[in-house]
Amino acid sequence: MMKQLRNAEEVLEFYIYNVRMGTYDKKFMLNLQTSKVLMRQSITTNQAALFKKVVKKYHKQLAQCNFDVNELAELPWTLAVIPSISEFTQAHLKVEDGKLIVYTPYKAEFVKDFRSANLMVWNREEKKYTSDFGLRTLRLVFDIICKHYNEINVCKEIQQILDELKPYDSSSYWTPVLVKSKTGKFYIAASNQTLDDALDKLNLEIKYYNLSKLAELGIDIPIENVIDFDKSLDENLLRSAISHEINWDENEFHTLGNFLKEIKISNIIVVNGYLGNTKDYFEDLENFGIPYKFFSGVREASQIIKTLNSMQNKNIALIRFGKFGTANNLGKKFVSKIINITDTTPISL
Repeated sequence: MMKQLRNAEEVLEFYIYNVRMGTYDKKFMLNLQTSKVLMRQSITTNQAALFKKVVKKYHKQLAQCNFDVNELAELPWTLAVIPSISEFTQAHLKVEDGKLIVYTPYKAEFVKDFRSANLMVWNREEKKYTSDFGLRTLRLVFDIICKHYNEINVCKEIQQILDELKPYDSSSYWTPVLVKSKTGKFYIAASNQTLDDALDKLNLEIKYYNLSKLAELGIDIPIENVIDFDKSLDENLLRSAISHEINWDENEFHTLGNFLKEIKISNIIVVNGYLGNTKDYFEDLENFGIPYKFFSGVREASQIIKTLNSMQNKNIALIRFGKFGTANNLGKKFVSKIINITDTTPISL
């Protein structure tokens, strides 16, 4: 039976029609057949090496058919095999005309990881990823590439940026974070002048209001840094205070008013994202004793933004019912706290 497979092309065809392969392996083999074998185009040494790797990967299935995957992997190609250029054997990052461009050798794990990050757009024709260049994008992209590739080539512009960062390799904090010192005092690590100005009138005393304002300013607050500082503080309310956006169980909606008062909310915007009618919460809202305005979904987006603009310099809570899809970020930058009302009632099956 082994003698029936005379070359790599026949092995490729056998695998496509007879072997249960993973999604990315199947895509690679199909692409190799349609773009190279059927078109009688040469393949690269990198493609040939990956082909061998995929062939050997399914040794258990092939053993049931009395095939030796090591022998199959070594069968020659009738197509020409040409050396791969480094751009397709190593990861490459470069900047051109304000665009970040990335070339990487194929790795199923990298593709899955990178696509889920949604940082760049894949150009199928040119086999590259592109995005607008920015330091944050570069950092996120570079971190993922370093996770999957040992050999990484960068252009002069990116290398200069990396060289400038080398003195900070030992830095513990790269984004603003509330840190507790050994003496028990708190300070903001990785702060900047703009943030310092915003914090000028806010002390770092561990209170619900102070923590909520720090979260609003984008400062990370590790729960372990504050949870044991004051035993009189409620852990659930602490966790709600240290995040800019939180979930609140609708069965406990009536308790939300006390928390809003603790973080000194002055106005409430309520947005109903459900298509149908929802439970009547107006009585609870009245009991909160905080002025509120109610909007029926994102159809009133312009009116919601207009209302938020009229409340500048106020501590506003945005209470949301339902899902908002592409309008998920509506009004977020204008408010002190975003509260998603969720239904955690168990479903009987």
